[in-house]
Amino acid sequence: MPRIPAIARRVPAKWYAAIVGTIGLVVSAFYGGLSPVSHSSVDKGRVDAVIKGGPWNVTVIDARILKSSKDLEVTKPGDRWLVVVATVDVTSDDSRDDLSDAIRLHDVFGLQSAAPNRLLLARDGTDVSYLNPGMPERVGFAWEQAPTAGPLPATVEVNIYGETLRHDSLSGGIVPGNLGWFDRRVIARVAAPVLDKRT
Repeated sequence: MPRIPAIARRVPAKWYAAIVGTIGLVVSAFYGGLSPVSHSSVDKGRVDAVIKGGPWNVTVIDARILKSSKDLEVTKPGDRWLVVVATVDVTSDDSRDDLSDAIRLHDVFGLQSAAPNRLLLARDGTDVSYLNPGMPERVGFAWEQAPTAGPLPATVEVNIYGETLRHDSLSGGIVPGNLGWFDRRVIARVAAPVLDKRT
């Protein structure tokens, strides 16, 4: 039986798992495994219906156009706010500080960024830093939008994202209890009515 070189015996087992995981990612990419997922087959959700997923459940209420104000100022004169109001209920065991990952707008022009610029508690207008499990809150996901985006649409499409609780693939499940939320993906798309609240 061939002897294992001494240097190989000193390498931690989790390093082997990381190497195997990296090779798997490279092979997956070669065969298109890392290509963007088409959203054409995304489930259509409904306004006021709970979209269940982890680490949160999301219920889209509506979308609103707001003007700049003392409490919600735009960074560029003439811009407006496009705000999606949704109830977010954290389903993981831990508090979440990544709520901005829960929602994106689909094919909406004139936004400063893909992620919302501000997250606000609907009940008092304060910025959301994190939410605790089992304590649902109505949240405003606010995007600053240029007026050149055109006339207000009747609806906007809201992508709801979810993740999967699983072992880190790079550790190969070697480390006990090493669970995390991975595989962020669109789990539903909701057509939210747009309300003009600038007056």
